[in-house]
Amino acid sequence: MLTPVARDAAAFEAEEHIDAFFGVQGIEALASEVIASGASISMPLRQMPYGKELYVRDPDGYVLGFVEAQAER
Repeated sequence: MLTPVARDAAAFEAEEHIDAFFGVQGIEALASEVIASGASISMPLRQMPYGKELYVRDPDGYVLGFVEAQAER
């Protein structure tokens, strides 16, 4: 297992940085499952101009971003 890079986690998250990004479908169901599992939520599900996103902190401290793109109109 890799050791997380040393950094100021609070500052990193305050700037809304993420370590990895995943495009998903069904983000609301994913958010419910993540919350039910007791995972550490870095940024709750929110609507952005490009779609909905959710940030989760994994057990190693990495911030994972999940985004469901907004359907084109």
